[in-house]
Amino acid sequence: MELFKAMTNTFIVHIPFRGSGPSQAALFANEVQCMFDNLPPQLPHIKAGKVKALAVTSLKRSPALPDVPTLDEAGLKGYEVTAWFGLSAPAATPRENVMKLNAALNRATQDAQTRDALVSRGATVIQETPEYATRFVQNEVKKWAPIVKRAGVVPD
Repeated sequence: MELFKAMTNTFIVHIPFRGSGPSQAALFANEVQCMFDNLPPQLPHIKAGKVKALAVTSLKRSPALPDVPTLDEAGLKGYEVTAWFGLSAPAATPRENVMKLNAALNRATQDAQTRDALVSRGATVIQETPEYATRFVQNEVKKWAPIVKRAGVVPD
């Protein structure tokens, strides 16, 4: 939401919650009027009609919600926020071991049943190299550093 606020120069009060469940309860109780959340915990509520998805924050539409536009399509050009998960190892891990882990992860997510289970829950599977992952994380740090500074976020 902080990136949305920065890109649109919109004032929205950030109300922190301890996860999707409590924030969802506040939305259902009309204690908050909107929320930005990861798709998997919201997908059942969207499909049940309890929540209206206005847009997804990836640059491509979600296969789980093909009729919901991206914020980029809705006019907020370049807006992209995705939750992502990766596998990491200590920096001193031998390259051979890193490549074995990468191959095993890619094999696991090539399995149709595994892939379908992830996609049906709103996830997007990306199979890439360790170098791609390193560049991705570095780019995320560059992207988010000024947003974190602008928002005044400090670690507790």
